[in-house]
Amino acid sequence: MVQPPALSRDQKPKPGVTVCVLLYGDYLELASRCLNSILPNDGIPVIVGMNACGAATGNYVEELRKRFPTQVSVVRSEVNIHKYPMMRRMFYGPGSS
Repeated sequence: MVQPPALSRDQKPKPGVTVCVLLYGDYLELASRCLNSILPNDGIPVIVGMNACGAATGNYVEELRKRFPTQVSVVRSEVNIHKYPMMRRMFYGPGSS
């Protein structure tokens, strides 16, 4: 699992565009439609937050991460940590919940 670079609350993200996608549960079709509409996208970084996702969705995202290793980062929680803690992990790193 590749983690996005951790930022302290005092740091600002680097200028540019990063797409963040938050997935929950095992909605493979929805995850697939969303991520296929984004990738490939000329190298724009994509952070995928997986909040208590099922095995099928997890396997799909892992395959995308392997296909686009420099573009796709994955932040994963096996249990539901809810939307805002997961978003903080995606934006600032895993110790930010």
